Amino acid sequence: MQIWHDLQFDWTKLRRLADERDNQKRNYKSNTSWNDDANFVGLCGEMVYAYHTGKAINEDLLVTGDDGWDFDEFEDVKGTGYWRDPWLKDDCKKIRSKSLVLAAVDLPGMRGYIAGSATPEMIKAAPIRDFGHGPRHYLKAHELNTVPLREADDGE
Repeated sequence: MQIWHDLQFDWTKLRRLADERDNQKRNYKSNTSWNDDANFVGLCGEMVYAYHTGKAINEDLLVTGDDGWDFDEFEDVKGTGYWRDPWLKDDCKKIRSKSLVLAAVDLPGMRGYIAGSATPEMIKAAPIRDFGHGPRHYLKAHELNTVPLREADDGE
């Protein structure tokens, strides 16, 4: 079951934070140049996870990145704009988190939902496919674990 979370309230803040990250990382070797909005989609995914779990996103501009996880319990959120049939994709080069969480973001609708999560072992055992930017392990949404919703939340 999809529980949609409305991002409209934080939209401007998320765009500002993404622009700051884009400007900081513009000349980095690791910059994901194939997706102009990667930082924005990622931050939207993190905010969806924050709404879903009651945790807070890290708004700090980190020079060295996030060490492989986004939240305090070593959860790495992967945001995707493909919300109708989201897939969790990872190159498995350095998974440091205990859980990879897939957040599907409907950018035109300014909303998103948590599609599920996977352990590093699940990702490493998943099939491999090249989606145009090198080989990636992937899992479809129906293959993911359920991420519990925080208590007393109506999905908004």
